[in-house]
Amino acid sequence: MNRSQFLREVGDTLTKREHTYGHPSNNLRAIAKTWSEYKGQDFNYLDVCIMMILTKAMRLKEDPIHIDSYKDIAGYSALAVELISTLVRNGDHPEKVDELENGEDQCMSS
Repeated sequence: MNRSQFLREVGDTLTKREHTYGHPSNNLRAIAKTWSEYKGQDFNYLDVCIMMILTKAMRLKEDPIHIDSYKDIAGYSALAVELISTLVRNGDHPEKVDELENGEDQCMSS
């Protein structure tokens, strides 16, 4: 598989996941809320993307040729980039991502 095929598969997977689980920002926000309640500290969905990337990277320590983990990392990276791009486009700095948690979400509206 070449990189173009790989990235196409990642995009296809993100589309399938959206059909299965709903819009990514809603799902990531729900995860962030659950983590926040569980840990008693604030998480946002950029945090979720980053921590899921770290989780997948740690799994690669056990099986460094497991292609699906690389796909997951690319997928979470794509979701994070969409969020950051939306913040920049709206004139917000990435540290202001908590504002998106208060209903100002315009991320990933494709």
